[in-house]
Amino acid sequence: MKVAGHRLALMFCRLSVTGSHRAFDLSDVIRPKPMEFPYVALDGFGTTDTPGFITWREEAGLFQAETGSDLCPSPHLRHVYRLDATSRESFVVVRVEVSAPACGAGQEWTTIWEAKPWPAPTGPR
Repeated sequence: MKVAGHRLALMFCRLSVTGSHRAFDLSDVIRPKPMEFPYVALDGFGTTDTPGFITWREEAGLFQAETGSDLCPSPHLRHVYRLDATSRESFVVVRVEVSAPACGAGQEWTTIWEAKPWPAPTGPR
């Protein structure tokens, strides 16, 4: 896929019983570079190359990575990302959402963390 002039590949990889998408930077097609995703951890943030099931929302310019269990009912966690404006080789988490334990489609999502916009610069640079 091509996002903001940057070539990426999304691939689903089986991880024992479960699986996850992985993203690769294809700026050098001979050596695809695995990309890392930030995620919410118990003590702050961490990074992973297996963020869950990824969908691309082209109209919003955002990626969504969802993790959860196949047990029903169970909650799911969704991280929402955009490509970094300064370095197109990294993802920035902009929002984290959780669903109440439910079964099937149509789950309600609740935002539990959202990145705040940087304040506008004041004064001379």
